[in-house]
Amino acid sequence: MKKSERANHITYWEQSGQTKKAYCELAGIKYPTFMSWFKNQEGVEEGGFVKLEKMEQRISLEIVFSNGIRLYSNESLSSDLLQTLQNV
Repeated sequence: MKKSERANHITYWEQSGQTKKAYCELAGIKYPTFMSWFKNQEGVEEGGFVKLEKMEQRISLEIVFSNGIRLYSNESLSSDLLQTLQNV
């Protein structure tokens, strides 16, 4: 199976909300094979840590919706867009 196909299966699994084992059964993939794809991802190990680099970021606007979604913008927003977002 091509690397892009493996990446697609990982994406589909992440979006499915299923366990890895359940996804494998439905997709017809052997579970140990699927698990090996995660170990082969660059810099990622199952149950391990990934080093994150600290980035300086300036946020000029943050909107927190009642459902917990956060919207960040470093650009200025038009008053029309802000008015629309207020009604979401």
